[in-house]
Amino acid sequence: MPKVTPCLGTLRRSFCRNCAKVTLHAVTVGEELMIILPQCGLPMAAQKAERLRAAIASLSDPKGAQVTASFGVAALPATSQTTRDMMAAADAALYEAKQNGRNRVVCAPAIEASSGEQKAFRQALVAAE
Repeated sequence: MPKVTPCLGTLRRSFCRNCAKVTLHAVTVGEELMIILPQCGLPMAAQKAERLRAAIASLSDPKGAQVTASFGVAALPATSQTTRDMMAAADAALYEAKQNGRNRVVCAPAIEASSGEQKAFRQALVAAE
């Protein structure tokens, strides 16, 4: 965690710049940060997450530590029917991002996604719990 501390101010400024004019709530849990963007659909949330991921990666020291971030993105009603489901879907998408190499954005599948894709995602969701 000490290596992260110098980046926090820069990260906060980047976040504010990339999420301007959006009411947000952020909750930290260990090394994870949950960002809630009210009235922000899945495509826009994914776009904001990708901009933040790139901004965070730019904080890396070419001769030192790499700074990366993985994002799991979910939205009501696109990927979930309840807030609890949305949080679980975002968590499963984050788990998938970490499993597939980190430093990436993964969106939870849309509710209208194929049953096979939903089944695979739900299995990942159970594994993440």
